Amino acid sequence: MPSLGLQARVRRAMAGEAEGNELLDLIGPGFTFGNIYYVDKERGRSGNTGLSSDAALATVLQAYDKITSGNHDIILLSAEGGHVLDDMLDLTKSRFHIVGTGMRSGAYMGQRSRLTLGVTTGSAIAAVKLTGVGITLNNLKISSADTLSTSLYALADGGEFTILRNVWLEKSTDLDQTGAAELLCNGDTATYMGCTFGNHIYRPSVARQNVLFTRETIAGKVARAVTFEDCYMLGYPSATTFSHMRTGANANDIERFVNLIRCRMLSKIGGSIADEAITIATALTEGGFFLDACLTNATNTATVSSGVFTNSPASNQDGSRVTEVT
Repeated sequence: MPSLGLQARVRRAMAGEAEGNELLDLIGPGFTFGNIYYVDKERGRSGNTGLSSDAALATVLQAYDKITSGNHDIILLSAEGGHVLDDMLDLTKSRFHIVGTGMRSGAYMGQRSRLTLGVTTGSAIAAVKLTGVGITLNNLKISSADTLSTSLYALADGGEFTILRNVWLEKSTDLDQTGAAELLCNGDTATYMGCTFGNHIYRPSVARQNVLFTRETIAGKVARAVTFEDCYMLGYPSATTFSHMRTGANANDIERFVNLIRCRMLSKIGGSIADEAITIATALTEGGFFLDACLTNATNTATVSSGVFTNSPASNQDGSRVTEVT
């Protein structure tokens, strides 16, 4: 069980005892071995220890520099608007947790703690790039408005055993770039629960997507045994070639499986409805998509017959049993 001291600190940082208990449930007993680093964008200072709310740090990068890889440290973010990133947050350390505050966990959208990236120079590819092992992100919004030519994602996940809970990813720029996405999924055994990808506001005008699976966009990384559970994937496209999920030109862009459980892939009514919820650019040979109780208003779940299996009602099959989409 977590120590009473750590429980008390968590509860003080949240809105009340119930929210503190939720945080304990989210992180699990492993976090008892780590420290909690507080980040307060309004009152924090770079010279502080970060180990209490009264000695909070000013930025998430300052807190990240203090955590110890493998120690299950927590970075706890204040809820006073966006925590502005000057450049891509490159998470290479392992087994730590970033947690947003300001509202009860469980929200798909409207998270009060936000990581935001504006226009950068250099070599950023996302607002947050993740390559460590066992990282969890909880109760956050991560958004990118970067127009740098390489910066095409809100989150680039090339980690192992990543967990996102109640995280909203949004890429508000590059609406005319086919390679852009809210999530670049190159993660091994990643799990995304109660997350939202995209929105019904910005209007992609090309064959863009919410989630992109092109292997080794992050060198040496590939989507392998990935699960999306109770997630929203949203678009308001002006082109029917928009897709909620897309593979690239590699037959092995996915290894083992991508499992979707109770997910919603929805184009905004009144816009252009996507031709396909899932676009398979090249028939998959080493993995596939498995849809359980999912819903889409796309014209088709998919149109390439190799690699998408569903028991969910869709316009191109009756959903009565597990069926390969044809």
